[in-house]
Amino acid sequence: MEEVSSLARKLKHHLPLHQARITFIAQFILALIRSRSTNLYRVAEEFQTTADSESSYRRIKRFFADYEYSYEQLGQLILACLEIDRFTLCMDRTNWKHGSQDVNYLVISIAWQGNSIPIVWECLDKNGGNSNTQERIAVMKRVLKLIPADQIDSGSFRIPDCCTILC
Repeated sequence: MEEVSSLARKLKHHLPLHQARITFIAQFILALIRSRSTNLYRVAEEFQTTADSESSYRRIKRFFADYEYSYEQLGQLILACLEIDRFTLCMDRTNWKHGSQDVNYLVISIAWQGNSIPIVWECLDKNGGNSNTQERIAVMKRVLKLIPADQIDSGSFRIPDCCTILC
């Protein structure tokens, strides 16, 4: 339980939520890591609690059904945890089918230690195909609310002045 308490204390600094929600989120994150799965039944089995795993599973489902969270707060939390000064961004669009429904996302991630950590994403209202300029500008505006343009690693390219206009 000390892991949960320690993570909950760190989350409290970044998320303006009731302590019970903070503790649940800490419990969920650690269970997600321990289970090495996104299957909510498996995650529930890894909760460190006296409740049975079926109760934990129902609690997870209620949380995701009832709770509205701020993607901006989530992005700020991720950035605070990384503790880095310069950011290399990756933009990717992906799509797949969920049953007969098309799912199409435009995602901006931070490259970090060989991984890509999503910080901003947008579900595109189309059946596939590339994102357009307006869609890319819209997600970049959201990124620039989280990361100042001068902290974005531009490699050999200069970040254009229009980036400050996008904010």
